[in-house]
Amino acid sequence: MLSRLHKLTLAVLLLPLVLAVVSLFLPARYRVERSRTMEADAEEAFRLLNTLRTWPEWTAWSTERFPDLKMTYAGPDSGVGSTATWSGQRCGVCTRKIIRSEPNRVVAFAIHFQPDRFMATSEITLQPSVQSVTVTWTQEAELGWSPVARFFGLFMDQLVGPDLEQNLQNLQGRLELWEEEDALP
Repeated sequence: MLSRLHKLTLAVLLLPLVLAVVSLFLPARYRVERSRTMEADAEEAFRLLNTLRTWPEWTAWSTERFPDLKMTYAGPDSGVGSTATWSGQRCGVCTRKIIRSEPNRVVAFAIHFQPDRFMATSEITLQPSVQSVTVTWTQEAELGWSPVARFFGLFMDQLVGPDLEQNLQNLQGRLELWEEEDALP
């Protein structure tokens, strides 16, 4: 009969193996999506989304949230190749580069966290209607075979979703304020 110490030792040794096997059955990718309809012009929304230098004015990733945030920019001012890199004690290092830009329809970008430690893609689509635009923001990534990454992937909706919601809310506030200012006599 095994003593308690032997049972505990066996459990501690088997736990990583069990977790590794379980991770093989977890999703190998994640996708987070949020959407919001705004009383705004798709052209104005696209202009803000396609120009990374304007993002600190309205995104959740700003100096209000990360006081030591440092931003640098490279490439063209807007569109494909436009790149923003931010770094800070709490937020780490991240680079966002626009990889696809279709006027008034789509802005897609690659995101590299902690230089090449983790990569994701994100796409923001605009669906204009008569007096509004629906903005849909998605982020997705391949998680590979890493058991840790696959378990982490289970929580990406709770981790990334609130930031996407905040970004859309801030974008809406910014755009609707512009619409009101344009309507003034």
